[in-house]
Amino acid sequence: MARCLTCYSRQTILQELGAGEKVPLAQLRRHLSVTPATLSHHVEQLEAAGFIEIERIGKQAFVSLRRDTLQSFGDWILALVTRPPTLH
Repeated sequence: MARCLTCYSRQTILQELGAGEKVPLAQLRRHLSVTPATLSHHVEQLEAAGFIEIERIGKQAFVSLRRDTLQSFGDWILALVTRPPTLH
C-alpha cells in the first residue's frame, strides 16, 4: 500500500481527486500529460491498493477517492509511529 504512494504521478492523481468529486479519466490524463497506458497503470495500482474507485458510465470511466481507505491507512501510520518501540 505504501509503495503505491511513492510515485509522484499517483500522488498527483490523489491530489486531483481530493476535491471529492468523480473525475473523468480523460481529464486526469490531460492534467498529467501521460499516455493512456501510463495512466491506466497508475489507476490500476491505486485501485488495487484500495485508494480509488472506478465507475464506468457508458464509454467513460470516472475515478474517485476512497476516503475510508485513506483514513484507515493514515490511522495505521500514526499508530505505528506513536506507539512505544518493542525492542527484543
